Amino acid sequence: MNAQVAQYGHTLLVVEPDKKYGKALVDQLQRKGFLARWCVSSGEALALEEQLATELMMLSSSLPEMKGHCLLKNLRQKTSIPIVLLAEEYCQRTCINSFIYGADDYITRQQPFSEIVCRTAAILRRTAQQPASSHHSLMIVDQLVMDKKQQEVIYDGQIISVTPIQFKLLWTLVAQQHQILSKDYLYQRVLSREFQKYDRSLDMHLSRVRKKLVAAGMNAERLQTAHGIGYCFS
Repeated sequence: MNAQVAQYGHTLLVVEPDKKYGKALVDQLQRKGFLARWCVSSGEALALEEQLATELMMLSSSLPEMKGHCLLKNLRQKTSIPIVLLAEEYCQRTCINSFIYGADDYITRQQPFSEIVCRTAAILRRTAQQPASSHHSLMIVDQLVMDKKQQEVIYDGQIISVTPIQFKLLWTLVAQQHQILSKDYLYQRVLSREFQKYDRSLDMHLSRVRKKLVAAGMNAERLQTAHGIGYCFS
């Protein structure tokens, strides 16, 4: 296990105001080969995230800015890196909302450090299979280029005209390439509302995005519909 984890060398940022727990967690991650940093405030975290080109962030739910998941929502507008929520104890509602607002995992202090290390390694293995050139505002997958700041999509040198919702949908799918994202999740992330059984809004947006990209030369199979489940960019 040690050798398998140590090969990653990924840069992690732990944001935990509880100094005893935060230091112990970072020490364990560092012993397993991760480049782990620790800070106690959201302000310091935002500065370090940019400075360190952080690849995964562990975010304490006890931070004042986490009330209403505000900090998580804010981070999800700025970055697509994996975010793990660190909770003092399990709460079903908090856990579900954490995933809805963009968390990649939910961990409590009752879980052993060995399990946290394994979960972290698993998340990073998945993200390693995602777009190779993705950092904050620019994402590149083969001939597809997406600029979040400019809300611009380019395929094989051609600028594709998309609406803000279409851009957000495509960005969300591409950022989690090869993963089937459920309609429940996408309605929350893209349309900011709950999914209703007979609501076809997202189907319409996806169909239009696919049509535009196919017209520019993309294989239609790259933007897939998993019937009854959700969508996937492969």
